[in-house]
This record gives sequence, C-alpha cells and structure tokens, in this order.
Amino acid sequence: MLENSEVPLLQHKKSKKNFLCKYAIFFTFICAAVVLSTLALARTRRETPIGDVNAYRHAEDDIPTPREVESDDAEEIEVGAITIAKASGAEELELCDRLKGFTSDLRDITEGIPLFGEELEYHNHEAVSLENQKFLYTTDGQESSGSAGWVYTQILGRIKHSTFGTLVTIEGETQTRVEAFTAPVSTANVENKNLWLCAYELLAKLRATQGKDISLKDAINKVLTGLSTVGKCYGMRDELSVEYLVNGDGGKAAHNIKSIVAQLNFGVPIAVFDPMAVGSSAGNYFSKGVKRKKGYEKRIPAGLNGFWPLNRLSQQKHKDDLAKLQLIQDPIVRALTAFWSEIHLTLVEWEAKDGGDRDYWKKSNFNLFPKHKFTGSEQIFTAASGAYDVLFPGAGEKYEVGHMYKKGSPTDVKPSTKWGDYGSTIRKDPWKGIRLNYADPNDKKSVNVVQSNGQLFIVMETRKKRSKRCNQRSSSKYEEL
Repeated sequence: MLENSEVPLLQHKKSKKNFLCKYAIFFTFICAAVVLSTLALARTRRETPIGDVNAYRHAEDDIPTPREVESDDAEEIEVGAITIAKASGAEELELCDRLKGFTSDLRDITEGIPLFGEELEYHNHEAVSLENQKFLYTTDGQESSGSAGWVYTQILGRIKHSTFGTLVTIEGETQTRVEAFTAPVSTANVENKNLWLCAYELLAKLRATQGKDISLKDAINKVLTGLSTVGKCYGMRDELSVEYLVNGDGGKAAHNIKSIVAQLNFGVPIAVFDPMAVGSSAGNYFSKGVKRKKGYEKRIPAGLNGFWPLNRLSQQKHKDDLAKLQLIQDPIVRALTAFWSEIHLTLVEWEAKDGGDRDYWKKSNFNLFPKHKFTGSEQIFTAASGAYDVLFPGAGEKYEVGHMYKKGSPTDVKPSTKWGDYGSTIRKDPWKGIRLNYADPNDKKSVNVVQSNGQLFIVMETRKKRSKRCNQRSSSKYEEL
C-alpha cells in the first residue's frame, strides 16, 4: 500500500536525469518501508527502542530503566531521553492494577513477512465521478453512453514475469476506471530490485497506453510495446507477458487520463503506535500551530516523520487519553489499544467538522490509513479490547455498527435497511477493520494482521504529494480522495 504519481515513459537519453530523479523518490519510500520493518524486527540503536520498556508509568517497585533511580518515590523516571511521570493517585494506581491482567499472546496470529507495494489509479476527475454517474470506459467511448460492464475489484489483466510470476495486477475501479498495483514484496528479496523498478515502470506505461477512444483490451495488451531502452523492463522483455481477462474489448475510454492517485501500502509494526514514544503527557508542547509534543519525531522511525502514527494522541488536547494509555504494562497491548484510540479520535474529529461537502469521512482524513483485519476472536484482540474498556468505559467511546456518520453521536445507530453509502455508515467494528466502512462492500481490501518475530504487524496506506523539484515538468495532478 507510493506517493509519487508519475514515472514517465522514456524514449531518449535527455529524459534520463528526470527519470532517475522520479525513481529516486520511489526508492525513498521503499527504503522507508524497509527501514520501518527492520527497526521493528531488530534492536534499534536508540536509547529507548519503541515498545522495549514494559513499565514507564505503572506503579511497580522494580520499574526497568537504563539508569538507576535514586529514590523509590521519585516523581519521575528517566528512560533514555524520555521522562515520564510515575503513576500516582488512587485512580491511576487502581487502573494499573486492573490493567496488569491484559497481556499479549500472538500464538493464534498467522506468521507472515511484512510486505509493501504500490498502487496507481488512473483518473479524469473533471468528468468522471460517483456524483455525476459518469464512466471512464463506456460501451462505445461516448461520454453519454453507459458503463463498459466490468465492475469494481474485477481483475482485468495481469503482467507476468516468467520466473517471478505476477508483477502487476490490473483491476477495475469505481466508475469503470482502472487501477494497477504491484505484487507485494518484502525485505527478504531485496535482490529483486530490478523487478520492482520494472513493475513501477509498467504502472506508468499503463497510463501512456490509455486514452480517449482506446479500448481496454488495447490499453492492456500494448503495455509491453515500445518499452524504454533506459528502463529495467527492456532487458527482461522476453520474460514478460500480458494476460487480458475481460470478454470482448472492455469498452472504450470516453476521456483521456488526466491525473493519477498513487499510494503506498506497507506492513507496519504495531510498536510504532506505542504511546510511550510520545513522551510525558505533561508540558513541553509546541505553542504555535498544532500543539504537538516536542521530541516525538525523534522517537519514531525516520521514514514516518511527518506522518505522525499517533497524530491525535501526540497533541496537547488529548494528553489525558495519552496518560491513561501509558498505564498499560504490556507493550503490544498498549500499542494496539493506542492504535484503536487514534482511529476513534480521528473519526470523532472529522465528524465534528462542519461545512463539509460530503456526509462521509475520507481516507485522506488519516495520515496513515489503517487496512487491518481482525476476526475479533484473537487473544491479542480480546486483551486489547479489555484494556480499552477499562480505560475508556461508557457510551461514545467507540463507534457502533449502524452509525450514520455526521449524524448524531457514535452510539446513535440505524438498522441496515436505512444505511447510507459506504463511508457514510459504520458497517464494521472499527477495531476489527475500517476499510469496509469506506468503500469496500465485501471487505476484500482489508488485510489480515500477521506476526513476525514476536511483533504484530498491520498494513497501512498512505498518500503524499510528490516532490515539486523532481516533477516541475510534469502536468500530472495529485488528487485527494
């Protein structure tokens, strides 16, 4: 689940510099994902690895710290560069005692390798949208004609490598637009970087082959024609093949492609949501702009700087929630509970905003959009749910299935017969997953959580505007969804 919208098809050497610059951006985000996974699977070099210390705030006599504490009744305990107040007061001490019983057990979570990959959606936003019920591919290429017939998430074609297998999958999007995504890759096969580069090149090539009056069949079948001699696909062209999987010509494009939405999907260790990384909930927040905790950016992986995994909880207005979450002793339970709290606070914040042109939330409301999928029966799910209920009891602390977004409190629900469009209705327990709630009626694009080396991993999606420096000649636009 990359951030840059265009990798041009090169036909002459003068374009090579711009070509390499664009690929450099791709590699920046690839490296960020690789580094992110590596940081979670190995010991970091920081003084305070995220999730390593089990007890900062809870009231234990033997709180583990890298440094000796001079007095048992010290008001603060230093952990590396972080200073966090000890639990105090009858309420906090009681919470500490109740939270001890919630411990992580990942034995029923499938073992898996953290993966990442890129998706591109090909658009003409000016003329094609859900609101005006217009389509990109129509039966005959006329704007007034009906849909070409294929549907959302239908597999339209594949581009394959004789040894590696599928490099790129081409899928139907809403309004008969086309989406293409690379095969998921992991840090275990870094040696296949030329295959990755070829896959990204093919995503750009698929944009070039689409255009007004061109059939879907021709757009897909011609993607290997005229490959750039400076790209990575050219050297392996004899090993590449195309599968077209739609009956007939798939309709013709009624418009040219004018914009691309690109996204990076990547496996994230739940440890990056550890509230301990924010630091003490007391004081030392920025006074201008977003009143965020100072130093937070230094305690998260560098590749996530600016994305703020705990975007809300790191802000001063949510310091009380942060302090509560820091009382959880188990690091995985603590991070997963904070992850859920971040989802809740994000939905609450955007629901409270007035003047929106649509009555539903967007994926762009999240810096990092979660695509997690739990069944609800996992032991870690049960433990984290229990901890959440202890910290945040009562109505309104969780969105309920059947809530119509921007219409009442999270606990105001309607029967399924009165539900609105996806995104306007909470259709799934947010703790189990929220991708279905957006625009995925069959929950196909949520991704099961996995464990690797004793760490829980979830898949996140993010989109970011491209570097202006590397794209100053590009006419392509970045579109928010």
